[in-house]
Amino acid sequence: MPRQESAKTVERSNGRVWALDSGNAQFNGQVLISNTTDIESIQLDRLGLCTGLPSPYLQEPKLLQPEETAQPLSCAEMTRREEQSLMINKFAAAIAAQYVTNMVLWRQVSQMGTALEMPF
Repeated sequence: MPRQESAKTVERSNGRVWALDSGNAQFNGQVLISNTTDIESIQLDRLGLCTGLPSPYLQEPKLLQPEETAQPLSCAEMTRREEQSLMINKFAAAIAAQYVTNMVLWRQVSQMGTALEMPF
């Protein structure tokens, strides 16, 4: 239920808390970043800069749906079972790390999501 808790925290924070969500399947995945569930409050300034970005859970509501398996598997276990490619986790982690680097060091968020796919 970590995503459900993240979604609640973003909703309660009124734009003060940012969410970074990263997930992947066997050969694809996504990284999403945002800070609000109140899409009506998002505005553009004269330079076209946004005052906020819609929650990952508004962008991709399926992220909040329960896992189909009774016990969620770790990324390591999914790789062992060949349900995830060996490099997809590293690819998603590198993109998420770049988002954090841009936000913390440069104080900018230049995109709200990245979709990734690795051919097999």
